[in-house]
Amino acid sequence: MPSDVLPGLTLAPVLDSKVALPRLPAVHVARPALCQVLTESTPVVSIVAPAGYGKTVLAREWLQRAATDGDVAWYSLDALDTNPLCFWRHVVAAISSVRVVGDEVLGILLDRGPLDLGFLHLLLDAILAGEQPLVLVLDDLHVLRDRPTLDALALLVERAGAQFRLVFTARFDPALPLARWRSQAMLTEIRQEDLRFGVVDTAALLHAYECETVVDDDVRRLVDGTEGWVTGLQLAALARPHHVLDALDDRHSGGTTIAGYLVGEVLDRLPDQLREFAFAVAVPPEFDADSASWLTGRADAAEMIDLLERGNVFVVRLGAAERHYRFHHLFRDLLLAEFRRRDRHGWHLAHTRAAELMAGQGRPDVVVDLLTRVGDIDRAFDLVIRPALSLSDHGWSREFRQWLDQLPIGQEVSDPEQMLDLAFASFLGGRLDDARRWTDGAARLLPSDDMRVAARRLAISVAEGDVPAGMAAVSCVSERPTSHADRFESRFELTAARLHLLRGDLAAAEASIDRALAGDQGELVMQVTVPALRARLAMMRGDVRGASASAQASLDAANRLGVRANPAVLEAAIAATGAAIAADELGDASVMLDQLLDIVDAVDYPYSRAHAAALLVQWHGQRHGWALTAGMLDELCLRAGWSAGAALSWLVEPHFVRALAAAGRVAEAASIAAGLPDSPARCLAEAEVALARRRFDDVLRLLADRAGWALPAAVDAGVLVALALTGKAAELELADTLRRCEGTGLVGPFRQRGDDLERLLRRVPAASTAALQVRAATAAGRSSESGHVLVEPLSPRERELMTLLPTHLSNSGLAGRMYVSVNTVKTMLRSIYRKLGTASRDETVTMARQLGLLPPEDGFTRSG
Repeated sequence: MPSDVLPGLTLAPVLDSKVALPRLPAVHVARPALCQVLTESTPVVSIVAPAGYGKTVLAREWLQRAATDGDVAWYSLDALDTNPLCFWRHVVAAISSVRVVGDEVLGILLDRGPLDLGFLHLLLDAILAGEQPLVLVLDDLHVLRDRPTLDALALLVERAGAQFRLVFTARFDPALPLARWRSQAMLTEIRQEDLRFGVVDTAALLHAYECETVVDDDVRRLVDGTEGWVTGLQLAALARPHHVLDALDDRHSGGTTIAGYLVGEVLDRLPDQLREFAFAVAVPPEFDADSASWLTGRADAAEMIDLLERGNVFVVRLGAAERHYRFHHLFRDLLLAEFRRRDRHGWHLAHTRAAELMAGQGRPDVVVDLLTRVGDIDRAFDLVIRPALSLSDHGWSREFRQWLDQLPIGQEVSDPEQMLDLAFASFLGGRLDDARRWTDGAARLLPSDDMRVAARRLAISVAEGDVPAGMAAVSCVSERPTSHADRFESRFELTAARLHLLRGDLAAAEASIDRALAGDQGELVMQVTVPALRARLAMMRGDVRGASASAQASLDAANRLGVRANPAVLEAAIAATGAAIAADELGDASVMLDQLLDIVDAVDYPYSRAHAAALLVQWHGQRHGWALTAGMLDELCLRAGWSAGAALSWLVEPHFVRALAAAGRVAEAASIAAGLPDSPARCLAEAEVALARRRFDDVLRLLADRAGWALPAAVDAGVLVALALTGKAAELELADTLRRCEGTGLVGPFRQRGDDLERLLRRVPAASTAALQVRAATAAGRSSESGHVLVEPLSPRERELMTLLPTHLSNSGLAGRMYVSVNTVKTMLRSIYRKLGTASRDETVTMARQLGLLPPEDGFTRSG
């Protein structure tokens, strides 16, 4: 072979052991369900999971169970197979063991090298010439990272057609066109979560190893402790067959259990420098080359990580492209325990250094965990409690609950400054009782007019929906600071604006926003909080288009600034969802509701839950009809974490009245309406009841005086009055109501009001844009209910997203799986809803199955 043809390539021998089918282990747990998935699956099967999850065993078991008439070629890759020539020689050898290939394929490969794909054409001919299908299994394909070689493998798959199937196992996704294959329904994926052992599998494994019988709760504990890791369970069974749970409990001890095995067989066999490196990088939950270099002071951190990975030292790569890693939890626990036992000073120093690293990366959650682990509570307090405003702005409210549990804060605090810090931190963590207690404690030690006390009391009152307490906090403050953007007190006017919105005083809310703008509030407030509050204000005034634009500007700014769920983003999401419902854009509203519920889980207050519940009920009533919604009230409110009779019931219960009245449960509706506070909402609720009872005069009496009502309430009233009138009077009332909506985008109040309103709409002159919009909306509603068709083909990326919709992944989880932004996921969801004529995720999955876009529900999600 001329040396200038294949520069840098060596002609290693073909090893027969690498192209031979491996034997199944003597003891293993059968996986018939997964084998069945492989049998019925697609031209490409991907089995991807970290080391020790039984990937190879599953592939081998499937081949044994399948009893196929086709030919099976197996190739086990190792570190030597990074050489493209070595790889293709073994592929040719594996296929040659079951199929006549001919010497010319190997001759061209050796003569011209793997970059010349002439050999591939002949190999394809051999595959296609066979009478039987061919299955090629590539075990541990992750070791092959040469992109041209992987591209050539993809070409082989796509050109071979139905005569060929590729099955590969890997620790992470190789650089194959998986997204394209997924969108073309060519790919079946089995992932770590599919391979994990559950309770049944673990019990079977323990029985196979003749372990002492354990109860279900103990099996579950064993599963949780090992993350369903097959090798970990096997080690536990081998180490302590008569007391298998002790192997899990003793994993830190270095004895004869899992820890002893790992210490003796893995940790102590590492070179000293690599072991010390592993100790240091195990301190944070994950690491990459840069962080490992910081933690260890080594310039060759990337090379050390490669050594760990190539040595199968229980390293899990996070994602296929980015070089971020973590250790398996069991092995990390062992590393940290051994590190502490062997070098207590170094262990403490490594935690402190890792905390500094995580603080610089904006990971306060990890900082708290690291510092509390080494007992540095004062520093953890300084990093978490005191900068609470900044952490809240960037969406760490959910984590505050955990941090407050971790920090041992007792009742002995006597410093009012510290009490104020704790009050705000408790407020952010949703612990409103604790927030009030710390605030009251500080108030006893500070002057009666201290602004900081009033600011906290106002925030607590708004979160609880306690309008009188909030107004008392506002009235006790004469001078309200509008500067010092880094202090919570500077947000007083913005919190007051939320209070005024809650009580329906829109002029006072606007005045508070204007006063807040007089000071230096900082980028986040100006670009996220203020547009969010203006969106709420516009929505309550009936300016749907203005509300939608302001809310989107706020959400876009939050995304641009890297802000997660915080109170300002909550307000923007409430406004955006309400605007979509009011505009009758129910697909968009469904996407926004998903986002809103995720935010409510973080910004967890009665205020948040009640607003979400109200919007969920309103959306469902408008989408599915109010009579049907009456039977869903408890379920819808449960989704938002709100229950009947909870705080801020007056926000939700007017929608209850409408649903119950539509369902004929008029007495229940009347009882709820009578309990509402005196307001336009109560007048409307009582009018709903009167209309259901066909007491039209009572409707007209209740809604006779609408002076000063905001546009949404006035429009609802106009529709009810039009339905209570007859003849020309009804037409005039409806025409006047439509004119009031001109240019606002307010369509929702006219939807789902029944045939009577639609007949009225047809008689109203189409003199306004609003009338035309409403007619179009009602016509579209009838059309969508008459039958569903795919009005436009889904794009490949939309089809990829569709395969993930049956899972329970949130929008952020979907984005992570597809390696796109959350905004991109939302855009694709809106497009899918539009093309299928659906308005929610569940409805879309059902429709997709009816249209054949998703397989029938069978309990297994191939997309992983």
